[in-house]
Amino acid sequence: MQFNLSIDLAPLQAVFDSAYAEIPHSDVLGSIVEATGNQLVAEWRKQAYLSLTPGGAAGYTSARYFDNTPQWPFENNPLHAVVENRHPAAMFLELGTQPFDQKKMLWTGKKVKISKDGHRYITIPFEHSRKSLDAAGVGSAAAALAPSRNLPTKGPTRKTAWGGRLQAGNIGRKHKQWTGVTSEGKPVAVDYKWKTSPFQNLVRFEDKQGKTSGFKTFRTISEKSDSDSWMHPGIQASHIAETAVNNVRPLFVRQIGEAFPEALRMLGIVP
Repeated sequence: MQFNLSIDLAPLQAVFDSAYAEIPHSDVLGSIVEATGNQLVAEWRKQAYLSLTPGGAAGYTSARYFDNTPQWPFENNPLHAVVENRHPAAMFLELGTQPFDQKKMLWTGKKVKISKDGHRYITIPFEHSRKSLDAAGVGSAAAALAPSRNLPTKGPTRKTAWGGRLQAGNIGRKHKQWTGVTSEGKPVAVDYKWKTSPFQNLVRFEDKQGKTSGFKTFRTISEKSDSDSWMHPGIQASHIAETAVNNVRPLFVRQIGEAFPEALRMLGIVP
């Protein structure tokens, strides 16, 4: 997927080269392209915070996904800069998705296990912020839980010393009810009520210093799960990158428009 912000600057390069021939290391057009790349990164981040939750935007715009961007000069061409976001969900957030069945990961996921009766299953961890727990009215109870801790082990297998678990009853229990179209184009109608609270059996983790390091619940997807229990309603397209490009394009055009007359004046073509 690409969103292009492009103007063919090659015909202008000769004009600028002649105008600034007496000024060593001057590359007006290249500088504008580089600056536009930086403006695009800033605008992309801004649009992410306008479109996503603060936590989601922070992850989406983190340095590891915007690392080494803008790439300028791209392939040694000073008139070409490339801005990338390598977040694994960037495409889905940009274009959105149709409803989909998350149980498909039972046949594609790397952490699938086989139960004693031969059924596939995956345990999915869900993180909960203290803010979301407070909003649900269970923040104090969660903070008072006896801590769980990950134990140091040799090898890839993790061992955990489990502490207390929250009994949340029906707090936050939801009723999913919506219609849509699957990725295969088939109509889907979902009417499903969660069996438990999303906070049921929540645990509180502590770090080595005895400070709370997070709150988690764990849910299991299996072949035995209700057919609608893991249906996802889809992701609404955010058009984050597209909006950023559209907002930066007039700034790019304006900078070129301001630089070109100045080059003509330096050549004595216009007063």
